[in-house]
Amino acid sequence: STSRSLIKLKGRGIPFSHFLPSFLPSFLPSFLPSFLPSFLPSFLPSFLPSFLPSFLPSFLPSLLPSLLPFLPSFLPCLLLSFLPSFLPSFLPSFLPSFLPSFPPSLPPSLLPSFRPSFPPSLLPSFLPSFLPSFLPSFLPSFLPSFSFFLPSSFLSSPFFFFFFIFSQYQEGHISCTVLISHSTYFILEHHSSSPEPATQRRIDVPLLTPWLAPIVWDGTFDEDILNEQFQGRNITIGVTIFAIKKYVIFLKLFLETAEKHFMVGYKVNYYVFTDRPNDVPKIPLQEGRKIITLVVQNYSRWQDISMHRMEMISNYCHQLFFKDVDYLVCLDVDMKFNDHVGVEMLSDLVGTLHPGFYGASRETFTYERRPKSQAYIPRGKGDYYYMGGFFGGKVQQVYKLTKACHEAMLIDKSNRIEAVWHDESHLNKYLFLHKPTKVLPPEYMWDKQLLGWPAFLRKMRMLAVPKNHAKIRNK
Repeated sequence: STSRSLIKLKGRGIPFSHFLPSFLPSFLPSFLPSFLPSFLPSFLPSFLPSFLPSFLPSFLPSLLPSLLPFLPSFLPCLLLSFLPSFLPSFLPSFLPSFLPSFPPSLPPSLLPSFRPSFPPSLLPSFLPSFLPSFLPSFLPSFLPSFSFFLPSSFLSSPFFFFFFIFSQYQEGHISCTVLISHSTYFILEHHSSSPEPATQRRIDVPLLTPWLAPIVWDGTFDEDILNEQFQGRNITIGVTIFAIKKYVIFLKLFLETAEKHFMVGYKVNYYVFTDRPNDVPKIPLQEGRKIITLVVQNYSRWQDISMHRMEMISNYCHQLFFKDVDYLVCLDVDMKFNDHVGVEMLSDLVGTLHPGFYGASRETFTYERRPKSQAYIPRGKGDYYYMGGFFGGKVQQVYKLTKACHEAMLIDKSNRIEAVWHDESHLNKYLFLHKPTKVLPPEYMWDKQLLGWPAFLRKMRMLAVPKNHAKIRNK
């Protein structure tokens, strides 16, 4: 069953449904019966020699005309069973021969090794007349649940080339990404999974970043499958928490709720950075989990405490984290766990979307806009606004992040400048330059008091604890 299809693009677009009804009835009846019997046998034998040469030439001319009325009902099922085995062997040899140059923005990781084999002579007579009229009208007819959007200028462009399909199996889903264009690329995400209940399919939120990193919403992963993968690896997850000055009052609730919801069944080290070690609560812990208290200096301003977190984390990577844990998660203490947070969030480098900027225009992001700062991000640049209270990844990657942010803040300090949102501004600059391999949606850090409970938020995995900032900061 088709659960999602969306073309992400730059600029404005118009839905195919605006012109499809008037175009389809006049197109398919006259086009397909004459086209498919003569066209398909001419090139299919070259790429599936063990099956198609003897099958298609006799099959298509006689059978296809009788099946055309039923295309909308049977082709989706046929595609789902056919594409995974067909495309990986077909496309590497077929497509490059008539599309000799790839767009410069195509990710290098998507370029396999190609061997041209398609007759070049078919290109001039085939593509200009076939693709511009065929794909926009034919595909929606048999994939009715797809949601197609293309810019108006693109529909009239002579470079409407269907040139690459990337197919892979990921987390129990068939995932196809179609890239279309001459000078840039568009992404068609197609996730399919038959065992998944209808209530789990996500079509209301973005599931991939522009660089194809997953955004891990509820309903996009299977906890049981992921636990089977991680439990045999004997991993330990480290959590850094800064409970400085009066913020130590949030520590008990943080730890108690973490024991209920965070990485249940896995070994966890809670690293509590505090200037008040005697106030660290003693709470019962699951087997294989421990609290490690690290006594650190406090600072007069809360901004300095916040910024020095990067320095402390990078320093303790050498002293503790490299030898003790596999992954490191850096969290604010004034939060509580409200639902499951598990291994689905683990990756090389992880950032979390700030709930206050989710769905907002990039121009509204509170990046550091002063060019003199090391955290500077120019207007028109940037991907997302990440929050400083939830990031992580493998220890080596977290070390690189925190070390880079600390060094950038030292440079700013020598230039007598302080980024607008301190360490969070530098975190956003780092994640802009070094793309995270996984992005957590705002369900992993939400403020229900300020933002309510919107429909797209199925779960609130972590919640901000209501507080009076004026009474606890700098105290």
